[in-house]
Amino acid sequence: QDVVHNATGLPEGTVCVADVQTQGRGRGDNVWTSPPGCLLFTMASTVSQGATLPLVQYLACLAVVEGVQSLPGFAACPLRIKWPNDIYVAPP
Repeated sequence: QDVVHNATGLPEGTVCVADVQTQGRGRGDNVWTSPPGCLLFTMASTVSQGATLPLVQYLACLAVVEGVQSLPGFAACPLRIKWPNDIYVAPP
């Protein structure tokens, strides 16, 4: 179901989580898929000044990385941020 495309009526801060992504769309004609095992989510948010969006995206990514690495046993987890809003585990 295309939840994000139809997200205009969702309350601010709603988080949609998916197990897989089969029809991801980005800027322009960029498309992608994400296999099972990935953590996929989208948060509904309204940014009043579009120029601040890149900073908001980066801060959200940084919060997720720091949150995961603050968990017992995950301090050394090699998480990386790929601009603008992807987080991945760096290969060994």
